[in-house]
Amino acid sequence: MTAKHVLKDADGSFLREVKLRVNLKDGIGSEFIVGIPVSDAQGKLMWLHDDNDAIDVALMPFPLDTKTVEFKLIPVSMFADETTLKSDKVAEGDALFFIGLMTQYYGEKKNYPVVRRGTLALMTDEQIDTPTGRQNAFIAELAS
Repeated sequence: MTAKHVLKDADGSFLREVKLRVNLKDGIGSEFIVGIPVSDAQGKLMWLHDDNDAIDVALMPFPLDTKTVEFKLIPVSMFADETTLKSDKVAEGDALFFIGLMTQYYGEKKNYPVVRRGTLALMTDEQIDTPTGRQNAFIAELAS
């Protein structure tokens, strides 16, 4: 899973393919998986995504070798949808976590994830005008 915008080239078109660096279970090394397709011959994104430009998420179902690659799974059941947001009474001020990589902190031998903590700063229950069109708005305030 990644942000759709990281799959784009400088000219705004989707990349043809990417490579993925994964940590190995030995705890001291990594390897690259190359040639992961991103767009087809017409430039259309092949990953699972929403066509709405305001939704900046793309997902590629990609099998990893569980015997050699170190990774953690987040089950879909932990994802929040509109029903979960209402039933669990998610509101402004609730804690958020953001996990990612920072290019200036890549190790020579492996990836080092960066975990940030913050709060849900804004959550509308109606569509409002935003820079990318009318939509329900969520603002996450995260330290970096």
